[in-house]
Amino acid sequence: MILSEIKQQFEIRYYLWATSEFEREIDELLPSLRLFQFGPVRELHHFMQKLDRDEQLNLAHSLLKRFHPEAVMALGENCSTEEESLRYRLDEFRRNPSGDINAGFAAKRCATEIKFASKRQLLKLMAQQFQNKFEGRCIESERTIQGDPRLEFQMNCCGWSVFTYFWFGQRESLIEYGHTISSEIVLDQHGPQGTYRAPFVISSMISFCSWLGISSQTQWQYLTIEDAGLACDTVTKLCGHFFEVAPKLLKGLEFDKIEGAKTAV
Repeated sequence: MILSEIKQQFEIRYYLWATSEFEREIDELLPSLRLFQFGPVRELHHFMQKLDRDEQLNLAHSLLKRFHPEAVMALGENCSTEEESLRYRLDEFRRNPSGDINAGFAAKRCATEIKFASKRQLLKLMAQQFQNKFEGRCIESERTIQGDPRLEFQMNCCGWSVFTYFWFGQRESLIEYGHTISSEIVLDQHGPQGTYRAPFVISSMISFCSWLGISSQTQWQYLTIEDAGLACDTVTKLCGHFFEVAPKLLKGLEFDKIEGAKTAV
């Protein structure tokens, strides 16, 4: 297989898996959406509570089709009128009354004498929980980019590297996470400016919010010391859920099946 074929096949599989995940979330009455007190997931949960099951499914399919255009195009799918209508209503909800939902929570948190967890506290707790859960399966590295501490783990899967990163904000107390799947070695690739050599990225910004098709970032914000433990536990569970399915998504797309991969350095 060539690189473009592997990337397209993964995008299709990820899209189909995300669709099944969202459908399961709806069937189970949105248990994961309830875990977020702030941000786009909370907005979505608030909006979906006003819909019946069929409307929720139509909205889910519409969000995912917008978020995964390459997979949708490859599969020849399109949005129905009902799907587009529900997505438009959600977008309008976010631009208007939903802002009060998040703004009210943030204002309440900042107006009271609440001690938020520091970036260093969140990093330490996140590293401890992640290592305890996935001990022996990942390699840890801590990096500082422009003064901001970031945590990164690397795990091997089907000859590829699954990188999991964590960012802890600039001013506010938050946890942001995501996964990137790429090759360990550099490969010849072709871009608009010609041939270049770099690790080949199958997919990036994989996280709970991209499963829902609502955002490329998944964050927990305005975290107190008491909140931090639950947030880290939730992140770890979501990462574990993706690690379980990653081998299935990559089956048949193993790194050694790339044409020329064995000779690339």
